[in-house]
Amino acid sequence: MVLILLIITCLFFMYISYVFSGKNIMSPSLLLSVGYFIASVSCFMNVNKWGVELHINTYLIITLGVFAFLSMEIIFNYIKQKNRKNKEENKEVIEMHQIQISNMKIVICIIFNIIVAILYLSEILRISGGYNGDFNEMMNSYKRAYSYENVEVKNYVVQLMKFSKGIGYTFLYVFFNNIFSLDRIKIKRNLKYLIPSVTYLLTTFLIGGRLNMISFSVASIFLIFYNWNKRYQWKKKINKKFIKILCLSFIVFLVAFYYTKNIVGRITERNFFEYITEYLGGSIQLFDEYLNSGIKITKKIETFPGIIQSLNKLKIIEVETRKSLEFRHVIDGVYLGNIYTGLRRYYNDMGIFGVIAIQFLYSLIFNKMYYKIKTHNKTSYNNIFRVIFYSSNLFSILIQAMEDHFMIDLSIGFLIEIIIMYFILTLIINKETLKKEV
Repeated sequence: MVLILLIITCLFFMYISYVFSGKNIMSPSLLLSVGYFIASVSCFMNVNKWGVELHINTYLIITLGVFAFLSMEIIFNYIKQKNRKNKEENKEVIEMHQIQISNMKIVICIIFNIIVAILYLSEILRISGGYNGDFNEMMNSYKRAYSYENVEVKNYVVQLMKFSKGIGYTFLYVFFNNIFSLDRIKIKRNLKYLIPSVTYLLTTFLIGGRLNMISFSVASIFLIFYNWNKRYQWKKKINKKFIKILCLSFIVFLVAFYYTKNIVGRITERNFFEYITEYLGGSIQLFDEYLNSGIKITKKIETFPGIIQSLNKLKIIEVETRKSLEFRHVIDGVYLGNIYTGLRRYYNDMGIFGVIAIQFLYSLIFNKMYYKIKTHNKTSYNNIFRVIFYSSNLFSILIQAMEDHFMIDLSIGFLIEIIIMYFILTLIINKETLKKEV
């Protein structure tokens, strides 16, 4: 079966990524390979239910996409490693500082996030038609109206949410930095720094989706990994205990993901196993359907809809684009949604060349950021922001097997979000605390 071959190939890519990255479990190509492996296995678990008969062209496009990403990482790391050999002797010790933030700033940030939550809730009530005694139904009505009708959340609320996001990720960075920079890891004394992050995360549930939950979870795991390695100067290998904790965290996340479906307006009668495997693996089957069903798809730009929409609004161009893809059913009317792996978009716009070119670019962007993060040895605003930005977007690599959430989000709004996030960072963390141990 072609699907079994895809699973084996993904395992092979995982092994190659692990070896060529120096047994780095958070290398971009390893995360990408893991994502496609999980998606393929989830699809395999529903072979009979979905009538899966994966075609060879689907297998080739997926493996080509993953291989292109992996190849760029190997080339990039080879070049950088070769250039670093002469500098290794003069490398300075990596700094780790405690970052102290006043209680007043923490309280202000918490209050701000609560206000944003209230404003968003008022928008949900307006769009959904009000609360009728059933929160789940209200959220479902909001999502239907927001997705398929000509309604929008007020712009100032959307912009305030970007400030809230900056607060959430800045405090998340501070929390993990502080617990790993101490001689002995002390979580209790730093818990106050998690409160603004948690209030931000709770606010995101009101938006009606759990993408931020995925992003936040992946960012947390990366920040643990990053600060643990920083503590030991990137010289100590990750042990089996860490791997076990990582696997346990993944299981806990899946359980939390399933049981929060009602909060965000997901109405389904599927059990845990059906729901999770559909969410993780439906994209493989839908991509195969897209390639081989014979149903004609109207050509619209799918890879960079955020950029196209921004340029359309500015009246610079007038081009049709597509951010939300068409919904599909498979055997016996089984509904699988509208996610087709990120590769669908690249292939739709530019064919095989697009899959290779975009994956090369994707890999180059994230590997360049990751290399900078691993090699910087000074605590500065720029270096902290690089870590925060990278960690908050790392989820997009892991879930590319389901959908692309990096290229499609590139837009003027995304640029504004980056600027706001940097501004919030400089506002919350005093420059003086970056220069000395506290």
